[in-house]
Amino acid sequence: MKANELRIGNWVSYLGNPIQMNLGWFTHDLQPIPLTPEIMVMAGFGKGGEGFYYKNGIEYNLDEQLLEGIGDVPLQYVHQLQNLYFALTGQELTIDLNH
Repeated sequence: MKANELRIGNWVSYLGNPIQMNLGWFTHDLQPIPLTPEIMVMAGFGKGGEGFYYKNGIEYNLDEQLLEGIGDVPLQYVHQLQNLYFALTGQELTIDLNH
């Protein structure tokens, strides 16, 4: 995971625990959080058929790890989904991994 992939508020893993990025973190201590069915639901995506999740016209194929419909963008991690969602909608992706 590279520092230029991260924005303040992105979810990442620190020592196996989910945290939200802030200005004080060094990226060498952080690990990406893989997307899972549970995380997709927590992020407000509705479940479609066979590994598909939908929200605001965005279609994600979890089995293939692709955001479809805009050139099949590969996504594996929560921070990547957060960043692309913001770029496409202009809104932050609301998700809470600390519950």
